[in-house]
Amino acid sequence: TNTLIATVMQKLPEIRSTQEQMANPEQWSRLSEEEQGIITSRLDDNEREVKHALPLCNKILHMFGYLNTDPDIRSLFLLGELCPRLVNMLLHVLGKLVGSKGLDLKVNNPEQYEFRPMAMLRDLCAIFALFAFSNDFQLECAKSGCNPDLLRTAVKTCQRYSLLTTGESMTALESLP
Repeated sequence: TNTLIATVMQKLPEIRSTQEQMANPEQWSRLSEEEQGIITSRLDDNEREVKHALPLCNKILHMFGYLNTDPDIRSLFLLGELCPRLVNMLLHVLGKLVGSKGLDLKVNNPEQYEFRPMAMLRDLCAIFALFAFSNDFQLECAKSGCNPDLLRTAVKTCQRYSLLTTGESMTALESLP
């Protein structure tokens, strides 16, 4: 899952950059046909990879949130081997979605890739909320250098767009360090 999400988060800015480059006729026409072909081929490869990986990422995040509503399952992810990896993955994706480079993920026609950043943020924040009351989870967040501004931005975005449906989830998310 980590590799899949990391790949998507790497490829989306590359797609955006290429789309911007191709949308600028002056810049695009300065390139040779060979350079244009290479760039177009790379774009096709990136799009194919994202179209393949992103639907699975969406399903995994949603399923992960659903499964962890069960305290017994949630406790398994708090074990010493898994908790640091979970926290790092969640913080990485959160940083990409609401961090300073969040706009780099904004591609033309995101639905063609099944890229739904608000749904992804909702699922991500719901997962954070499920684990928020765990001391182990909070400790791993602190060890991982969790940026409080990043969490505040996530909370504000969730509030602005009513992403978390229960006040309980919102309170739990706000309680993170």
